[in-house]
Amino acid sequence: MEDIKCNVGVLKDVLGSSMFSFKGTVVYCAVLHMSEPPLRHEDDEKAYVEVKCKTSSHFHSKELERYISNYINKIIHKFCILEADKFKMMQINIFISEKYSNILCCAINSCLLALLDAGIPLRKMFYAVSTCQYEEEAIVFEKEKESFIHIFSHAFGKISADAIQKAKKDLEILEEYILFSLRDKFILVD
Repeated sequence: MEDIKCNVGVLKDVLGSSMFSFKGTVVYCAVLHMSEPPLRHEDDEKAYVEVKCKTSSHFHSKELERYISNYINKIIHKFCILEADKFKMMQINIFISEKYSNILCCAINSCLLALLDAGIPLRKMFYAVSTCQYEEEAIVFEKEKESFIHIFSHAFGKISADAIQKAKKDLEILEEYILFSLRDKFILVD
C-alpha cells in the first residue's frame, strides 16, 4: 500500500471533503449538506442518501459512475448511523479526476474520509484495500475493536483467501495514513 496520499478539508463550503490517491488514481469526495429529503422518501426513520459520481471528460463513463455510486450507497447504508439525521437528505458527490486502476477502492476510502470530516456518525470504521492483483479490486474490511473483519470483495477476477490475508496486513498501513490525515480534526487516543 505504498503511493497513498490522502487529505481532508480539501473543498470549501461543504460539510466535509477529502482526496484519496493510490497508484495514480485520484478521487475526491464531498458531503455537500443536509437538507430536506424528497417528498417520496422510503424510510422516514433514516436520512435519505443521494450519491452522485462524476468522471473527468477524458474517460467519461455513465456505467462507471453508476457502478461507483451504487457501491458507495450500499456502504453508507451499512456503516453510517442514518437514524441520527432522519428527515434529512445527505448528498455525497464523488469525482474521479485521474483514472488508472482500483477506482472503487479509492472511492470507498475517500468517502470514509469525507464522512469523518463532515462529522457524520459511523457504526464502525471501514477501509478498502487492493492487492493490485487486478486492475479493479476492492477488499473491504470493518474495524472491530483491535481486529479487521473482511466484509466483501469486488474485483474483475477471483480473489483468493491468500489475497485477502495479504490485504489484511496492508490495512495497518492504510489506517495510519487515514488517521494521520485526520490529525487536525480529531484527538486520537490509543
